[in-house]
Amino acid sequence: MRTILLLGACSFVSLSHLSAQSSPQSVLNASGASYKGKSYQVDWSVGELAVVESMRASSGHLIITNGFIQPHTPVAPDRNPQFNSDEIRVLPNPTYDVVEINLLTAQQGAVTMEIYDATGKVLVQRRAVNVGIGHLERISLAPHPAGTYFLRINLTPAQGFNRKTGSYKIVKL
Repeated sequence: MRTILLLGACSFVSLSHLSAQSSPQSVLNASGASYKGKSYQVDWSVGELAVVESMRASSGHLIITNGFIQPHTPVAPDRNPQFNSDEIRVLPNPTYDVVEINLLTAQQGAVTMEIYDATGKVLVQRRAVNVGIGHLERISLAPHPAGTYFLRINLTPAQGFNRKTGSYKIVKL
């Protein structure tokens, strides 16, 4: 009788332990996008991560949060806004030799253009002044081997304008 009771008690504990196990719940981010208007930004996704984590850049200007989208999340102001797509043209891309950088912004100021290789070494550096009517810069990549290069453009503004920056990938064939 004692054996039967002990066996019954063990079975009951085993079954209750098995039924007490909960399956972990998780959500995977399957798709999503963002849209930024003049005075607002909308983010959406289909499915999201179950973990929420916020990371801040060492400069403090960039905050990245992964996980559930939170309404009314404060966004840090962008201290160096990007050029709009109609302000910079990098053509032809890919290129065999010369790449033309058309600066079409109406914003005035000093412009620095740097081309980097994949290791981060500065290969070409140019300085110009944009007076707000456009500027064309031709840079030859002939001395450099075929590969992927990166163009960084910084515009230091004249008084009354905003600083702008942009990064572009250039492929040399």
